Amino acid sequence: MDDVVARHARPRATVSAEEKALIERCKRGDLAAFNDLVRKYEKQVYNFAYRLTGNYDDANDVAQDAFLRVFNAIGSFRGDASFSTWLFRITTNVFLDERKRAKAHPHASLDEYLELEESPPRRPKPCWKKTSAPSFSSRPSEACPNTSARWSRSITASKSRMRRSPRSWTCPSAPSRAA
Repeated sequence: MDDVVARHARPRATVSAEEKALIERCKRGDLAAFNDLVRKYEKQVYNFAYRLTGNYDDANDVAQDAFLRVFNAIGSFRGDASFSTWLFRITTNVFLDERKRAKAHPHASLDEYLELEESPPRRPKPCWKKTSAPSFSSRPSEACPNTSARWSRSITASKSRMRRSPRSWTCPSAPSRAA
């Protein structure tokens, strides 16, 4: 049984003696050792962050925040996993936190805003601004092709109420006057 477990167990990532020494020096507060760790992993962390974000600037921010968190939490690194595994997990957490923050506080791009000012979006002209006289056909969609079905039903219902009223062209919701 132990033989089966040993064959299927994942081999532990080995940490070089040099990396262990750097981590121990970082735990004691040696900034030069931390700079060496950053130089060793900065490209890998940036590439990983870029794959997560898909954006150069966001990847830079995620990588920088990840190294900042590593610097603040290096004392809690136990060494149960390799340093790179711990570092990439922190990078993933930074990305997820940034994505959560972005969803909670959406922002608009200034570039998109400036593009809109240069060329405003074209909208169809509303039917009530047509120069010709309005058509009072039995089908409102013929009078204005931009009206929705709901609006068409509303107009049709109003016209049928107007036809039923004793006076011609009175509003069905207007109060009646006593003669």
